[in-house]
Amino acid sequence: MNLYLVFFLGYIQPNALSSFLNSRQEIRNWYSFGSVLSIVSTASVTEIQNILLQLFYSQSFVVTPIYGPYTGGNMPKQFWEFINNPTDSGYWPAIPQQQPPQQ
Repeated sequence: MNLYLVFFLGYIQPNALSSFLNSRQEIRNWYSFGSVLSIVSTASVTEIQNILLQLFYSQSFVVTPIYGPYTGGNMPKQFWEFINNPTDSGYWPAIPQQQPPQQ
């Protein structure tokens, strides 16, 4: 799983955002606070960008991968719990683990 932060410039309608994120199987879990969104995903940065462009085509935003222990700032406790322990929400069916090739 990958962990990303998305920074939106401008207003994002919370209900539209949550409905959209919950409709995408690539988005395994998410947490938002103000204009900051954290996403747990199976997708790459480019894929996340393209997914978000479907809903926010005229909105400015930045997507960047993050690693919990290497991220700092002043956010609520729940945000740090999400960042430091990113997990699949279980909303979508589990993604099968790739098996190593048989030799």
